[in-house]
Parts: sequence; structure tokens; C-alpha cells
Amino acid sequence: FGPLGMSGTQMMRGDGWKSDLVPVFDDDLKVVDDLSPPADDWRALDLSRQAVTIKVNGAAVEEGSGANVLGDPANALVWLANELSARGIGLKAGQVVSTGSAANVVKVNPGDNVVADFGDLGAAEASFS
Repeated sequence: FGPLGMSGTQMMRGDGWKSDLVPVFDDDLKVVDDLSPPADDWRALDLSRQAVTIKVNGAAVEEGSGANVLGDPANALVWLANELSARGIGLKAGQVVSTGSAANVVKVNPGDNVVADFGDLGAAEASFS
């Protein structure tokens, strides 16, 4: 529970654009997800109240909660399941769904160490070189 998703920006070259590179998909291009083991008692968790603290090099730089994801991450999952169902597509056992970010995106630089601390649910950590 509590994946740490790294986002990037995809760039492309374009004819006639003043800049050589322009963003074509920005905001949440998944580069990697670090998935921790599932929580055994996830049904008992109130994810809307689940806090997360983002630390860069040991300093807290961002805080959030599950309420930042459509009021509750479960709401995002229900929306996705309903939208897929309306198109004749279903979710399958074992699929991973990223419901959204409980905290704002933070900028990192080479050499930074980032920790997303989800309290009792654990933490995810990444170092950038």
C-alpha cells in the first residue's frame, strides 16, 4: 500500500514550433511505481483520512491525505470500474490501479533522496542519481 509514483514529461520534436522540444503529455506520465506489499486489513482502513508526508533529503516538503483523491481513493476506483464497465471492459484480479496522488508533486534533483511516509502503512523511498 502507498506506492511512490515518479512522473515525468514526454517531449517530442515538432515541425514549425519555435522550440525544438514541446511537452505532449504532461502531469502524470508514469515513469515507475514502487509497490509495497498489500495491507491485509485494507477494508478496515479509512483511506480518506490516511496521511502522507513527502520528505526530500530528510526535510518534510509536502503533506497530504487520501481526501485529496476525489474525497477518498475508493471514489476514484469506483469511478474507474463504472467507466470501464460502461465500455464493456472490466478490472481483473491482480491488476494494479493508481487512484491518484494524496500529495502534490515535488521537484527533485540528482542526488536527492525522497521518502513518502504513509504512517502505519509504511513508507516508499527513492534515490535519484
